[in-house]
Amino acid sequence: MINIYLIDDHPALLTGIKTSIEGRANDIAIKGYSTKGNEALKEIAELFIDIVVLDLKIPEMNGIEICSVLKREHADLKVIAYTGELDPNILFNVWLKGADAILLKGNRIDELIEVIRMLYSNNGRRKIGKGVPFFFDQEIKTINRSPGISPTEMEVLKLLAEGYIRKEVAEKLYRSINTIDFHCRNILRKFNSKSMREVIKTAKKNGVIY
Repeated sequence: MINIYLIDDHPALLTGIKTSIEGRANDIAIKGYSTKGNEALKEIAELFIDIVVLDLKIPEMNGIEICSVLKREHADLKVIAYTGELDPNILFNVWLKGADAILLKGNRIDELIEVIRMLYSNNGRRKIGKGVPFFFDQEIKTINRSPGISPTEMEVLKLLAEGYIRKEVAEKLYRSINTIDFHCRNILRKFNSKSMREVIKTAKKNGVIY
């Protein structure tokens, strides 16, 4: 049995998703659901959950923050961003936070069920659902153009390029300043540079960041 938890700020949508899954998949058990981020995190910590289906617009905490906490505190947990959000920056950021799949709500519920089963099989694949690549593909390509830097290093680089200092980057990513310094050293090494300012300039020139 696949144990899942639903997070969405619209009670009617929660009910609809729950009813649709229960009517189509007898191998999936919905162990809980919530319309609030903090409440969901507390409940998930007390339950045995395999997969969280997460909307990105949630009161108190947004979906990107929730995804970050879930992936940090529950190493084996899978997260599906199930959203109507089409902003490529938001989709890219939740992908960097470790979302295992991004699916659009407008697609058939069968796609969600299929991806839940795929992730539960633990084959290591991540999934971008139907309709998402049109909005998302350009951002994914930025990683492919980078000199082997990791998604976390990419996230650090993007925040530094936006003008945040390292202490602020650490706070936004819920990491220690020492961890951010470690990532910065790796970025400098991979870009073969001694200056983060020069790295940012090079990264923008080559389309690694915008």
